[in-house]
Amino acid sequence: MVKCTHIDGIKNEIADAISRFQWDRLLLLLPANASRTPLDIPESFPQILNPKLID
Repeated sequence: MVKCTHIDGIKNEIADAISRFQWDRLLLLLPANASRTPLDIPESFPQILNPKLID
């Protein structure tokens, strides 16, 4: 199950930094224990969001 909640852009500084490619700002905003290495999105992720999606 996935639950989504809208967060106003002005309140979502991490997403704002990512969308503006402000990597130095992003690193300052992330929690100290956050991974600095991006993770791959599993190939099954679209099917989790919408089981009707089939290649």
